[in-house]
Amino acid sequence: MVPASRRDAFAGRGLCAALVLILALSVAPRQASAGFDAEAIYQVPEGGAPGSGSDDALVTIVELSDYACTYCVRARATMEALELLYPGQLRWIHRSVPFISESSLAAEAARAAAAQGKHRAMEARLYAVAGRVDRITVELLAQELGLDMLRFRAALDSGAGRAEIAADVELARRLGVVSTPTFFINGRAVLGARPLAAFVEVIDAELARAAALQQQTGLAGRALYERLVQHGRPAGDGEAPGQQSTPELSPYATYRVGTGWPGLSRGPSGAPVTLVVFSDFECQFCAANEAALLHVRKTFGDSVRLVFRHLPLSFHRRAQLAAEAAMAAGAQGKFWEFHDRLFARPGALDRADLEEAALAVGVSMPRFRAELDAHTHRDAVRLDASSGGALGVDGTPTMFVNGLLVSGAQVPARLEETVRAQLEAAKRLVASGIEAGDVYAVMMGAASGRERADPSTIALPRAAQLLQLPAAERLLVATAACRRRQPVPPQLVALPLPLARVAREVCTPYGQDLP
Repeated sequence: MVPASRRDAFAGRGLCAALVLILALSVAPRQASAGFDAEAIYQVPEGGAPGSGSDDALVTIVELSDYACTYCVRARATMEALELLYPGQLRWIHRSVPFISESSLAAEAARAAAAQGKHRAMEARLYAVAGRVDRITVELLAQELGLDMLRFRAALDSGAGRAEIAADVELARRLGVVSTPTFFINGRAVLGARPLAAFVEVIDAELARAAALQQQTGLAGRALYERLVQHGRPAGDGEAPGQQSTPELSPYATYRVGTGWPGLSRGPSGAPVTLVVFSDFECQFCAANEAALLHVRKTFGDSVRLVFRHLPLSFHRRAQLAAEAAMAAGAQGKFWEFHDRLFARPGALDRADLEEAALAVGVSMPRFRAELDAHTHRDAVRLDASSGGALGVDGTPTMFVNGLLVSGAQVPARLEETVRAQLEAAKRLVASGIEAGDVYAVMMGAASGRERADPSTIALPRAAQLLQLPAAERLLVATAACRRRQPVPPQLVALPLPLARVAREVCTPYGQDLP
């Protein structure tokens, strides 16, 4: 039976949001027989297992996984989102625990590829086929990756990776892990394919803990990780409280929500009310919600800024490409025309439909097609979706009116009522001496949560431009400016290591140099 709290959540959300919750309930992974205290640290060694990411990252994530595990495959999207949210700040260690696989062949193939520096690429292919491989299949995958086939075959024939895989299985036994995937983030356990927000909560806490220890000891990389976990518990405890539930967004709180990519907003940037909508072109309730958004724009005019942010849901197979197509149209200044056309024709989202819509709004078709073929805007869409997921947004449409949560498709009059109340609150701020253009920034300064992966960041009040912000905030300002391809304010950027390296890693692909 669905708990009452879940039923209440369904009542206020569109079906797209409800489907996300139902799917989550239907695929919940088995819990380990031993309990893991969500706040405890566990002794989880790297054990020489294959890894990736920055060697001096503050956070190390050890994953115990099985390539044939359905939940491990589903967790891939979450792991990719974390890499976007925390560029250069995470190190990944993969330890193979083939609980479900009929043999250890997939794990051995991954180890053999790791010996040639291709573990991550082989891992992606093994997850793509859910670990269903035979000797011929893994050799074909190795050839596709350009591996030295003599070395690869010799590694498999000699069982070169079996001792390490056995050590991984023994580690799982010692810890009390009996299901996959199980993640240890600087030693803190996260069980199963959990929502993105659950990982973000732990990673944020561990970044702070690791940074404090690094400042005290001067340690970095593996040495820092070893110190972080050395006094941890040796195993899970059957009496431990287990995993904490992921906090749900509250309709009574104000959240810190950024304004997304340039060109994806309607209305003046200094409007006293900012309405941010996370949406999905394949969601029928997002299409239905357009009437309420149009009503608000007509009723309040330049008093409201409408911001569109992407959240293509995983079970909508055409939503991702549609979002990329909208960004491709936006790159030619036609985002809103393309947006309106897609929502005016719900369900028409095949490649031919997207090209027809692009032609109708007058974009250059060779450029549009090339960008779709190359998935030029895939990461831009994923950044938006990751930002929403980190905040706890799990369905569409989800709106924030000056940071106040409004879930699901709305009746026009109801959304008008919410906007009017926020407009009155904004007027009171202006009457108290706040400039109208700074209202949203002031509200966001006192809001809950933290915007992540937003390309624009929260606008700073003009009076704050000369202030020296904390290093973490200066990092957000710098990377946000890079993503928007705007100059980075020099007075805000003096970043200490390793934050400067993180900023450069983000900014370099955008052709930006930090001052």
